[in-house]
Amino acid sequence: MSVQPLDLGHPLIARARQQLETTEGLFYRFPIEDSVRAGQMPLLMAGPPEQRGRASHPDEIYLWAYTYSSAERPGVRVRETIQGDDIPGAYWRFGDAYSAQSGNGNPGDLPGDFKFLYSAAVIRDPASGEGVYAIYGSGWILLPDDDPLGARVLPPFRGAGGGLDGGPLFTVHGRPIDNMFFLPLGVRPGAVLETGDVFRMAGPIMPTLPSRIAYTVTAPDGAQRSFTGRANAVGYFYDPTDDFVLDQPGLWTVDIGLTHEGQTSVGPVEPPFPAGGPLTPDGATFTFVVAGEQTQVLDIETDLTLLTPPQWYAGYPGVQTAFFEARLPAGWSGATAREVVTMPGIVLVDEDIPVTNGAIRWDLDAPSLNRLASNFDYESGMADTITVTFFAESTTGSGIVQATGSIVTHGARVPVAPTPA
Repeated sequence: MSVQPLDLGHPLIARARQQLETTEGLFYRFPIEDSVRAGQMPLLMAGPPEQRGRASHPDEIYLWAYTYSSAERPGVRVRETIQGDDIPGAYWRFGDAYSAQSGNGNPGDLPGDFKFLYSAAVIRDPASGEGVYAIYGSGWILLPDDDPLGARVLPPFRGAGGGLDGGPLFTVHGRPIDNMFFLPLGVRPGAVLETGDVFRMAGPIMPTLPSRIAYTVTAPDGAQRSFTGRANAVGYFYDPTDDFVLDQPGLWTVDIGLTHEGQTSVGPVEPPFPAGGPLTPDGATFTFVVAGEQTQVLDIETDLTLLTPPQWYAGYPGVQTAFFEARLPAGWSGATAREVVTMPGIVLVDEDIPVTNGAIRWDLDAPSLNRLASNFDYESGMADTITVTFFAESTTGSGIVQATGSIVTHGARVPVAPTPA
C-alpha cells in the first residue's frame, strides 16, 4: 500500500513527507521525491525529526502514518495487516492453503476464485487528535493458466467506461459474468431464519464502486417489499432503514439487480449501463426459509458421516460423491420440495425437486458442481464449505404444514454439533 497525496500542502501530509525525508535510506529503498511524484507516497511512523529513526514506544511517535489492508475470499480469510512501509509486505501465493482453514483445499486458489481487496490509509497527529483518512477497494480473480489474454489489470465493465476489454470476469452456471455481481452477506441464500428475525440486505459489489442496487423481497403469501440504494465508495451496500421483521413462515424470494451509471477509474460509463446480480443459477434471485412455531424440523442424513477422519483429507481422487436425504413426516402429501445448495459466494442449486417415497434426496456429484462453478474444489477430495437446505410444504385437513432443515459440511467433513452442557 502507498498513497497518492492530492494536496502536498496539507499540514498533516507535509509532516508525513517530512517524516519520510528524515528517515530516508533507513526503511524505504526508493528516493522519496520520485515516489511522491509517481503518486506512491509511502507511510511510516517514526520519532520526532531530531530523532531520525523508528520510535520504540507509542508515546514517542511523532505522527501516526500507516495503512490497513485486507484480502478476503468468500469463506476464507487470506490476509489482514496494519503496517507502515517500514514493514515488509504481506505476500501470498495462489497455492497457499491459508492455514488449512475449513472450506479451503490444499491447492489453494482455483480458477474462478475471487477476492475482495480493501485498504485504508491514516495520517493522524496524536497530540491534536486531527487526522486525514482514505479508503480503497478492488477485486481480484484467478484466471486459468491457459487464459488467452494472460494475467492483466484492467478497468471494470469490459471497456464500457474506456480502456480495453478484458473479457468476462469468470463463468458461473455456464453464464459469463461480464460486468458486476453482488455477494449477499446479510440474509444469505439458503439461510433458515425464524419469524421475528430481521431481514438485512448487505454485502459487497464487484467491481468495488458506488453502484446502484434495486431489490424486491417476496413473502410466501406474495406480498412484496421493494428497495433501491447505492453502495458506498468501495462498493459495500447496507442501508439499515431497509431492515424489516420477517413475519411469515415459508419460502421467501429475493430478486436483485445492479447497475452502474457513474465514474470508473478511466472515466464515466455510457448507456447501456453495466448490469449484474448475485451469483445464482438465474443471476437474479435467491431463496431463503423462515421457520414458524409450527414448522417441523427435518433431520438431514448424509453418507459423509460414515467417513473416518483420515478419509476427510484423502489424496487423489478423494471423496467426490455424497447423498443428502431427509424423511418427511408420516402422511405427507406434498409432491415437491425446495432445495438450495451453496458454497461461499455462489448458489450452486436452487430448485424444486420431487418428493419420492416420503423423502427428499439430493445426490452430490463433485465434477458436475465444478462444471457449474470452476472454483468448486474436488480433485484431491472435496474441500469447500457446502450448505444444503431443504424446505417442503403440504396441505392437510387442518391447513398448511411446513418442514425445513439445513446441514453444513466442510468438504467431506460434517461438523459435530456441540453437546449442551
